[in-house]
Amino acid sequence: MVSRNDIVDAARKYLGVPFRKGGRDKNSLDCVGLLIMIHKDLGLPIEDDTNYTFAPTANVQMIQKFVFGQSDPGGMVPKHGQIGVMMDSHFPMHFGIITKDGDRTQFINANTKERRVVEQDFVNWRPKLTHLREFKGLDLA
Repeated sequence: MVSRNDIVDAARKYLGVPFRKGGRDKNSLDCVGLLIMIHKDLGLPIEDDTNYTFAPTANVQMIQKFVFGQSDPGGMVPKHGQIGVMMDSHFPMHFGIITKDGDRTQFINANTKERRVVEQDFVNWRPKLTHLREFKGLDLA
């Protein structure tokens, strides 16, 4: 089984990797690619597709395809190692990993503005949060 710390440790391996739409390796990633690589690193099953678009009309299909695991039954209280689904231009189209260190909450994501994978203060992302998801195979015990 995979722990929340395993997820965060796997995500942090990619800090600093350049952003590229459709990126799926240690040389370039997009937000979906980051989640795919974490799944692969942890030996979790995952389906991949790089033929999605950033068009608002495609957001429902993208969310259905790339929002992994189960919805968090605990509501909208972020937990270490969860997947955060964020609004981007009025549509839920950005993903990343929630990290917690005591009272400090951060968000690891392949950031288009920063042009790389970063760990940022969650306070700026909180208003954009639409869903929290758990990884399939997470040990919740």
